[in-house]
Amino acid sequence: MQMPSLSDSRKNLSSSSSEARMNHGLDKLRPWMKRTDARQSLMRRARKSPTQAHLSRLIGKCDKTYYGDRYKDAFKAATQAMQMPDSAKGKHGTGVRSVVDRINSNMLSSPNDKKLSVSTVHRAVQRGEFGVSPQKMGRPSTLPNELTQGLACHSVMMQLSGEGEMSSLKMRTLATAITMSTPHERKHTAAHIWKKTRWRHPEYIKPAQAVENEDRRVDWLTYKNIIDWNARAKKFLVDVGMGKDEPGVIRKCVYC
Repeated sequence: MQMPSLSDSRKNLSSSSSEARMNHGLDKLRPWMKRTDARQSLMRRARKSPTQAHLSRLIGKCDKTYYGDRYKDAFKAATQAMQMPDSAKGKHGTGVRSVVDRINSNMLSSPNDKKLSVSTVHRAVQRGEFGVSPQKMGRPSTLPNELTQGLACHSVMMQLSGEGEMSSLKMRTLATAITMSTPHERKHTAAHIWKKTRWRHPEYIKPAQAVENEDRRVDWLTYKNIIDWNARAKKFLVDVGMGKDEPGVIRKCVYC
């Protein structure tokens, strides 16, 4: 029989202690209060607003990219350090463990950094991978990144063009349309595609209130836009023969 690990034992102990504290607090409630309703209200997590949820996804991706790049650079440095001639092998400080400890100390010193392991570097060296990024762990996603990125870019174009707002209903409808007659049809729901798009590409998507026509008119009325509009209107009148591109005289009176 497999014995539970230390981390599993700590999780079970923490959950059991929190459960005991919750039950003890509920036992002290007034008799007229419902125990189930009180427990549900106490255990419910506060719902985030769309802006807060977007900010959380954006910060999460920035952190993942930052620490992921640091891990890749350390992995490349460790594999390159192991690429040495046979005459240098066996000397002090050239072993896998010494190299990994040195790289972790110099390049992955932050507490949030993922540390290199001896087995990971050793397997990469055995495969002949020197100075390259580590292999991605886990099973690859069945939803291609190009599809979600295209959907995110289309949502930006919808917002900027002013022809439609990036509502959840429209984006889910569009997600269904772009997967029709493709190998991905009926393999993913529209809600799942839109959720993955928001998680993968938060830098494209920015929650905002609906833009009205009056807001667009105010944003357009700038000095440069007015000058450009008058210049294009003048060119159109000259091209159709209704005016001439030369100085004229404005007359207020008629002389005989």
